Amino acid sequence: MTSPPTIQPKFLYNGNDLGVVAVGFSGGQCKAGVDAAPSALISSGLLTQLHDDLGYNIIHDNTVHSYSELMPKSDPDYRGMKRPLAVSAVTQQLSEQVYEHAKYGRCVLTLGGDHSIAIGTISGTAKAIRERLGREMAVIWVDAHCDINTPETSESGNIHGMPVAFLTGLAEEKRDDIFGWLKDNHKISVKKLVYIGIRDADRGEKKMLKEHGIKAFSMHDVDKYGDHWLLLIEVHADQD
Repeated sequence: MTSPPTIQPKFLYNGNDLGVVAVGFSGGQCKAGVDAAPSALISSGLLTQLHDDLGYNIIHDNTVHSYSELMPKSDPDYRGMKRPLAVSAVTQQLSEQVYEHAKYGRCVLTLGGDHSIAIGTISGTAKAIRERLGREMAVIWVDAHCDINTPETSESGNIHGMPVAFLTGLAEEKRDDIFGWLKDNHKISVKKLVYIGIRDADRGEKKMLKEHGIKAFSMHDVDKYGDHWLLLIEVHADQD
């Protein structure tokens, strides 16, 4: 790894504190395996390296959460979504776990897990930032996929392809047990969202990006300009 940071983060009160939440969950899609990633990362020494090499004060409950106690006995498809009750319950719990770190001004590292868990990580952080700083959180989403399908545009029904839609309010559900727990203070604005590295967007996602003016840089842009230049472009654009 590299050397410890010398500049304190502007928006983190306790920049040397690193809150870690390990999420052994794969219910947002149908293939097992990603739930084992947190244990593999921790056993390989990740947290030790973050402490010893980068100087972070690691705050972790020494648990890889499987959330087995939250799994419903029955979880039928709803609006085309697969395992909606399980994913909603896990991400709500995760949102609260992340919030408990972020409200103290810590940087939060979530180890997952499939991408449905972003509903929890981002919503918990967004809530804390509104309370601490009185402002909306900006999100730079670095991924090959947009993950902004709604239940109606998704071809698979897997919720790992929907987190950004629920986080921005482009997908909504009134049932508290199926993402209705997401309130305005959990959400982000499409004006504060940018994608970097997109290479595979569904037809419905492309339409969503265009209709809402969401900034997106493809892998072609990354190859042409470099990811560091794209970050600089986006930061300056946001400041303007």
